[in-house]
Amino acid sequence: MYEFKGEIEEPTLAFAKFNYALQIAHAINLLMPEYGITALATAIFVSTGEFCGKLKSPRAPALAWSATLLALQHYKDSVPAWVLPAMLVASGVHGIFFIDQAMEMYGISVPLSKQSKTMAKFVNSGFVALGTFLLAPTLGYSSAQAFGAYALVYTALIIKMCTIDGGAELFNVAGGYAWAAIFGSAGVAALMA
Repeated sequence: MYEFKGEIEEPTLAFAKFNYALQIAHAINLLMPEYGITALATAIFVSTGEFCGKLKSPRAPALAWSATLLALQHYKDSVPAWVLPAMLVASGVHGIFFIDQAMEMYGISVPLSKQSKTMAKFVNSGFVALGTFLLAPTLGYSSAQAFGAYALVYTALIIKMCTIDGGAELFNVAGGYAWAAIFGSAGVAALMA
């Protein structure tokens, strides 16, 4: 559908499938926040086998993320509310701007092309957007404002993927711009509500 200009590589597909699982977790966070963190931990856990197998990476970091998310959810009354969202934003920003270091840190041993790195950065964009959504209420913003921030952060990162990250060299960016328009419009509408 996105009309890749070359063959879609196995690591790119692994990141894409992981992204789809994360998108389900995003939807649950937006629609039923009480189950959101459990959904995110589950998405990471369920994706670990295939994801780590395709990328020839150890499962321990992904399992540690799942366990950490569940622990923070379980002890949410004892841990400051900003800790989890800040972890998601920090991890996502690291994965976007220091992709090689992040992939090395997770032990990914297959070589990553520009195509697969672009998809990996997009996966990390989801962590930044979700972290923004979860952080907003801790800063006193309403649920509409939290969604608006989520949508506008995603919009900016989608545009970054299509332009700065070189998406146009890899696939037809019309779909990316369509998603940016949808998220951007939704974000503005939420902020004006």
